[in-house]
Amino acid sequence: MKTLLLASLILLAWEIPNFNDPEIYPGIQKGKSSYDLSGTYEYIYPFNSEDLIENQYIILIKSKEGYSGWYYGTSDEFDSAREGYLPAFFVTEMLNLKISNDTITFKLAISDNDLLTEPVNLKLRSTEEAIKAGYSKWSNMINPTPKECWGLIINSNQISLKGADEFQNKSFNRKK
Repeated sequence: MKTLLLASLILLAWEIPNFNDPEIYPGIQKGKSSYDLSGTYEYIYPFNSEDLIENQYIILIKSKEGYSGWYYGTSDEFDSAREGYLPAFFVTEMLNLKISNDTITFKLAISDNDLLTEPVNLKLRSTEEAIKAGYSKWSNMINPTPKECWGLIINSNQISLKGADEFQNKSFNRKK
């Protein structure tokens, strides 16, 4: 029985399709979706206070080549545990952004120099723009390592990112 189960699993593994191969699945290409995803998506942090709003945002812009995007987040994305200090905020381009029908993947890569003391205005697209606009750098050091992100496109109004742990899951809803 164990041999049959093992043989079945090996055969199943050989049959797993490569959804990234445009020759096999021509409808799935970088930056393609059956939805128009252009817009601003907001994750509402469940523990916001009157003094500090820690919501996060994704902005997607569609062009002829596909989508480009920016992520507005907090240092919690890269910090294993926040203890005794307020979070930092950042804006960064979503690197290696790929949208394939109902999935989204991208990479977040920032340094300590990209962390700021307050939420970044959604009109700004980089740390440099934020510093020129008067934002201050965060004084704590956390050494953020690049992070691969993936999620599901629920519909044109919701993107659900999946984290390594349950508490890292985030649903971003399109702002109107």
